[in-house]
Amino acid sequence: MNRKISNENFWPLISQDDAKDKLVSYIRENVIGSHTNTSLKTPFGEKPQMYTDYVASGKSLNFIEDYLREEIMPIYANTHSK
Repeated sequence: MNRKISNENFWPLISQDDAKDKLVSYIRENVIGSHTNTSLKTPFGEKPQMYTDYVASGKSLNFIEDYLREEIMPIYANTHSK
């Protein structure tokens, strides 16, 4: 039986806008290094660290790094491993 599942089945108590807001908040909270106020010494004085290249690379996320560390790395081997 081929049944289509709508968003209403997954989010019965939360609006789609609220779900998007919660997802974006969750991702922002998990950006590694986002909660530190790091300043860098430059020729122009101390400047706050600012990351602006999310299009090309993005910053690491805790939940992705946790998954890689817990699920992938224990069974990972490179092509030179026996």
